[in-house]
Amino acid sequence: MAAQITVDIAAVAELAARLRAMAGEFDSVEDVVRGHHDAVGSREVAAALDDFAGNWSHQRKKIRQQMQDVAGYADAAAEAYASVEAEIAGACQGQGG
Repeated sequence: MAAQITVDIAAVAELAARLRAMAGEFDSVEDVVRGHHDAVGSREVAAALDDFAGNWSHQRKKIRQQMQDVAGYADAAAEAYASVEAEIAGACQGQGG
C-alpha cells in the first residue's frame, strides 16, 4: 500500500496569507534610526547608525521578497492539492463511490 499524505489545504492557504501580511508589515517598517543624528551627539555613532539602517533596509527587502516567494509557493500548493482532491472526489462519484 502506498504511503498516505494528509494536507490541511486551509492551513496552507492561511500560511500564504500570513506570509503576505508579514511581508506587508516589513514594507511599512520605517528606518527609525534615521533623523536622530542630533540626539546621538557623535558623528561616529551617527555614521554607524546610518550604516546599520542602510544594511537593515537592504536585508529587509530581501527577507520581504523571500516571504512573498514562499507565499506564492504555498498558494500554488494549496491550489494543486485542492484540484487533486476535487479530481479524486469526482472520480469516486463517477464510480458510484
